[in-house]
Amino acid sequence: MKLQEISCYIITFSLLVMIGSCKVSKAQHNSVSGVDILKVASYEPMLTDTIVFHPCKFIALETNDISLIKNISRVYRDGEKLFVFDPFLSKLLVFNEQGKYLSHVRAIGRGPGEYLQAIDFCLDVQKKQIIILCDRPSKLVYYDYDGKFIRETSLVRYYNYFVQDDSLLYCHQLLKTDDKIDVLSVADGHIVNSLSFPALEYKQPQGEHIRTFSMGNFFTRGEGVHLTRQFDNCIYTVVGTQLIPTHYIDMGKHTLPKSLDSYGVDFLQECDRNKYVCSISDVVEWEDKLLFSTNIGLFVGDKKSETMKGYQILFNSQLWFGGGNILPVGNTKNQIIVYNDPFMVKTILRDGMNRGVNIVETDMMKALMKMEDDANKVLCLYELR
Repeated sequence: MKLQEISCYIITFSLLVMIGSCKVSKAQHNSVSGVDILKVASYEPMLTDTIVFHPCKFIALETNDISLIKNISRVYRDGEKLFVFDPFLSKLLVFNEQGKYLSHVRAIGRGPGEYLQAIDFCLDVQKKQIIILCDRPSKLVYYDYDGKFIRETSLVRYYNYFVQDDSLLYCHQLLKTDDKIDVLSVADGHIVNSLSFPALEYKQPQGEHIRTFSMGNFFTRGEGVHLTRQFDNCIYTVVGTQLIPTHYIDMGKHTLPKSLDSYGVDFLQECDRNKYVCSISDVVEWEDKLLFSTNIGLFVGDKKSETMKGYQILFNSQLWFGGGNILPVGNTKNQIIVYNDPFMVKTILRDGMNRGVNIVETDMMKALMKMEDDANKVLCLYELR
């Protein structure tokens, strides 16, 4: 996952969609059978947060030499503890819901319990353990919630992300194709099964650079497990030993053309210019709502109406700020976080005020404006309505 540039805080982000779940027949969409089909009805510049979410909780993460974060790729929750992963620093940090720093894991080295690079993590909430996926070397390292090393297991293959469901880990193979998942035992890391996505409908574009555009999580864990991949408009889950599609998203005019390689090195620019959806990630499903990220922004839909809307940015009505970085909160049913750099938000607000924009000061805004420019990230914790 790549670090988003400063401009992404203002004009783009990736995330979410609320969509519906009424089953349709094969006659309604002859390429997908037995799945919920949701159709994109519109794509708009901005979504005001209170339309979809309850008012957010503002969390200023404690700033000290250990707790500083460069970027956030995944967040899990267990009770009042928030687990935040920074892949660029190969660091896992634990905070409480007020933002107080509690513990961390950053064990750079070559010995037991150490690694040269950590790329993802999940929680075993039953055993109160943190499981970190490393690729230098390829292994799983287990720690307690205080960051104390417990054990490690070497892996026979390399993976780039994973998710846990009860006693199993679903690990995406780091290969040139995007369709292989190994199922590992949480207990010992042994491979107990392998799953394959169906063949892609699209011809893969030329060049490995095409595989780096998405900044979201393809595997997520909320009330259940959701699995996605780039160039695929289906959302999958695992039932028994099978990978099963649960939702198909009809993107309409945002559907990616079949001949991907015709764009060559301009592929990503063409997708941005034409607002083609290349990937679905960061899925959250709760009751009649389904949320996910795409490369062109946030989509929100309602299962009952079987329609969806896309949005380029999410507008925080308490901070008067649009954009941000949105992630599901793992192990929760209906929570997401939006994280931002305080200096960036303050800069945009000051610029708006200087240009005479009528910005209504809120308590949240006042709290942020008092923060130091080099303070740690701020989180806005949302719950779906």
